[in-house]
Amino acid sequence: MKLYSGYDNQTLKSEDFQGIKVLRVPVYIPRKKSFFQRLINYFSFTFQSIMHYKKLPAKHYNFIFCESPPLFLGLAALYLKKKLNAKLIFNVSDLWPESIAKLGINQNPVILWPLWKLEALLYKNSFLITGQTQGICNNIKTRFPEKKTYWLPNGADIDKWNPEAYNKIDCRKTYGFPSEKFIIGYAGVIGLAQGLQTLLDCAILMQKENVLFVMAGDGPELEKLKKYSVEKNISNVIFLGHLSPEHIPSFISSLDVSVVPLKRSDLFLGAIPSKIFENLTMKIPVLLAVDGEARDIFETQHNAVFFAEPENPSDWALKLDYMKNHPDDVKIKTENGQKLVMEKFNRKMIARNFYDMLISCSNQVF
Repeated sequence: MKLYSGYDNQTLKSEDFQGIKVLRVPVYIPRKKSFFQRLINYFSFTFQSIMHYKKLPAKHYNFIFCESPPLFLGLAALYLKKKLNAKLIFNVSDLWPESIAKLGINQNPVILWPLWKLEALLYKNSFLITGQTQGICNNIKTRFPEKKTYWLPNGADIDKWNPEAYNKIDCRKTYGFPSEKFIIGYAGVIGLAQGLQTLLDCAILMQKENVLFVMAGDGPELEKLKKYSVEKNISNVIFLGHLSPEHIPSFISSLDVSVVPLKRSDLFLGAIPSKIFENLTMKIPVLLAVDGEARDIFETQHNAVFFAEPENPSDWALKLDYMKNHPDDVKIKTENGQKLVMEKFNRKMIARNFYDMLISCSNQVF
């Protein structure tokens, strides 16, 4: 059972698993996007999860599935694990506190030391540790060789992300994009990890070309990037702000290229941004500015994306210009990308494989 922030009880139904009970609890919503304010937000959900666990349906629970980050949710998971006599599956999408330190979000040893201790405590008390990438699994296995890890990648809901359901011309009209422009877009969190100033620097290099850069999303770096755009007088960039989930497919369909970036850091050599799967499913050409595991899978092994060096605006501009002028190569890669997601990163298939693995390694009778 996973607890989601909110205020109402709601039963969600899906095609494969019916009657999933979702217990929503109130959380603190920060007015400022400071590190301290975000900590309060994380801890409020942790404590509310503990306080409201008795509202869970009275039945036997085999597993507690806990998502990290934020790492602090593990405190609620440990509590529920004991109270419900269930096995803990700890899913790691980003290595905390390692990423906090390496990204420079906080390098205070007084803060980081208890986080390292908490990370170790959670891993040691987990029945299974799942990682979103093979790099995350390898990192954990190296430090905790006695623990069982499992690669649980992200993927795409291929029923939702259907390219045939969207017309590019109509989608561009929806957002007021000029039909004659070559549109390069980013949709997602606008934070430190993405290094999106590179997108603006690339836009500067391409201001004389018939291209438009569009950034959709919100995050702690948004205002800083807007200010930078004004200071540099960048005329070919639009900030759309936050888009609701139901609008993301149409926004992606309006693009000629979708940029999927992360900062240049050893931390991200084992990272795969989840947004790449939806773009490939929708047959939208992808400029991947993430080295390591992501590049190996999507460029080297499957020829499904164009790669540009992270935080190198000159290389971005060079690759984008190539994509603009070589539609045949672009078509080959988009077809390869869609095929790859259908065959290896289909969420239904991923979920079924994970379920079968749990059945095979668990002593519980379902």
